[in-house]
Amino acid sequence: SPLPLPLSLPMRHSNSPLPLPLHLPMRLSLLPSLSRFFLPFLASQKQPPPPPPFNETEHGISAATDQFLRHSNFLGAAGDLSPAQLEAIANKAKHLCMKRNGTVVETNDLKEALDTVLAGERKQADGGNPGEFAKADIRDCVYLAGKAIVATRLGWRRVSHIIASPRTGIEGLASSILFESPRNSRERGVAGTVEALRQEMAVRMAGKVAEEIVYGTESVSAERLKVDYKETEELVKQLLAVSNPVSRIAPWEANIDPEIFQKADQTAYDILFPHEELLREVANALVAEERMTGHEVRQMMHRYFVRLQLHGG
Repeated sequence: SPLPLPLSLPMRHSNSPLPLPLHLPMRLSLLPSLSRFFLPFLASQKQPPPPPPFNETEHGISAATDQFLRHSNFLGAAGDLSPAQLEAIANKAKHLCMKRNGTVVETNDLKEALDTVLAGERKQADGGNPGEFAKADIRDCVYLAGKAIVATRLGWRRVSHIIASPRTGIEGLASSILFESPRNSRERGVAGTVEALRQEMAVRMAGKVAEEIVYGTESVSAERLKVDYKETEELVKQLLAVSNPVSRIAPWEANIDPEIFQKADQTAYDILFPHEELLREVANALVAEERMTGHEVRQMMHRYFVRLQLHGG
């Protein structure tokens, strides 16, 4: 049936009487028509039912662990993790839970599982009791803090997380820093450019520079220095190939100008030396926690630079 015509009611003025009420049958006849418009609106205003409470036993993880997975950058390097690695992380977390006679996987189980899959089992303490693990070394933490700070300040690949506890699978070194994969087409396009290679070289040299600032130039770890120089040398070869693609000399045959190493070293020094206090703060946090996410490093840096500005630094 067609919609009834709208009713024109007289305007009420200060001295005019109230309009007469509509005839009751006519008012009832409006309800079906008006319901077409109001019922969908009223239905949309209903609040959704609250979600069921999180069942730890059903999911096998604690509520805190569920929130941690949802809201943290725990898997910041997710682009580099294969399905087999993810399965290994889950299995290791369950094993750690069973080992401590737990009923659900806790956040610490998950963190330790990730570090184990990516960097190997924790090293046993020398001369310690069975099950006693080696602690993070302050020098290792200074080295890692330097790399993380320089990478963040330069804007080169975001830090995913840092593993400071001694591990069995890190090629003889006692610690590791992991970076996120490029997150979008812009970041993928920047990777491999001359500027990106120069920044990466500065990051590679930043660990050595950090040790020099804190401990002096004579105290740098020879083993780490050898690894860093080798990695930087490979980057220099890539840089030569990118910056001079028509050269007839193969990059691995070219003579590497020592000035390239010096520039990378100076870039890291210019970032770290004025902010030695920040370097020590991040290193001390790594000693205490033995691991940090990139998000935690960036937050610490933000707080430091805000304090610096407030004090006129």
